[in-house]
Amino acid sequence: MTDRAWEYEGYRPAEALCTLGNGYLATRGALPECDADDVHYPGTYAAGGYNRLTSEVAGRRVENEDMVNLPNWLPLRFRLAEGEWLTPETVTVLGHCQIVHLDSGLLERHTRYALGGGRVLSVRQQRVVHMADPHLAVLWTEFTAEDFAGELEVEAALDGGVTNSGVARYRDLDGRHLTHVHTGMAVPGTVCCVAAPAPRARPCPARCGCVVAPAPRTSGSAWPPGSRPRRRSRTRTRTRASSSASGCP
Repeated sequence: MTDRAWEYEGYRPAEALCTLGNGYLATRGALPECDADDVHYPGTYAAGGYNRLTSEVAGRRVENEDMVNLPNWLPLRFRLAEGEWLTPETVTVLGHCQIVHLDSGLLERHTRYALGGGRVLSVRQQRVVHMADPHLAVLWTEFTAEDFAGELEVEAALDGGVTNSGVARYRDLDGRHLTHVHTGMAVPGTVCCVAAPAPRARPCPARCGCVVAPAPRTSGSAWPPGSRPRRRSRTRTRTRASSSASGCP
């Protein structure tokens, strides 16, 4: 840690400490390739975006108010062509670090994945939640194939199936605040996800949410959009990973 940056070495999730926000919107520092589970919990929240639901717990009706987990704009997974999707749980992590640059509000991430046979894929990402435009957040990703070359398949998505389920003791409560989730392609080159609060909810400032994200832009040719389930919109791209002998800084 320095006066200008917080640095976390080694693979140990620090999602809350790596949260980026601009006063209106905040996103936890979750890895884009990892789904929500007991270790990872991607979350995006808007100021004033609360919701109240009633749940049946042990034969009693319990009212609970949450700050709503909004559609997840981070999902971006990758693999060697036709191989297994790469995450810290599926392959060996040779190195991992996250850096929060305090002067610029930038979250930087470096990870090196061992692919077997001496092959290593280096992943570098930079993320920002914009201060001037409160509705804008950006994720930039760079892949480097160390000492090999090959095709890399990349899939980006918007996930409207998120829930408020990060705290174990509250999981008996109804955490699905988003309903009427619709996904698709708004215009060529984008995917979109539109959601509204559950109808049982009391009125709140965030009555409706709309998330739009550009499809991945790479040096390779894009595939046609993949299947788009009701709560998740995705687009897939195949590119050629460049070869390099250098590792992560």
